[in-house]
Amino acid sequence: MRLTTFAPLGFAGLVLTAGLLAAVSPASAAGNSYMSDSQYLAAARCAGIAQGLGADASAYDKVLDDQSGGRETFVTDRAGSSREDAAREARHAGPDTKAHLSAELGGVCHAISG
Repeated sequence: MRLTTFAPLGFAGLVLTAGLLAAVSPASAAGNSYMSDSQYLAAARCAGIAQGLGADASAYDKVLDDQSGGRETFVTDRAGSSREDAAREARHAGPDTKAHLSAELGGVCHAISG
């Protein structure tokens, strides 16, 4: 008798949970695409490397623009500094360092730019 008493409550809870999951799913998917601060800083470094090597940085610029909303000022400031540092490093790099930066641009950075 107890099982039948709680069965409607259990079913109602299941329906409520399913409804909440369905309602939250699109928001969760969008939330998963929001970068952490460290990922955002990595994207800024990639933009700087691309800029310094004379490659197209527009994909990184788009990522940074899309991801800048809601960031703390110190994070966006640090991202700007990181980009400038990486661009300077790439411009003044020797052949070995340029090869390493090109590999970074084609590997880790490629994953960031989508």
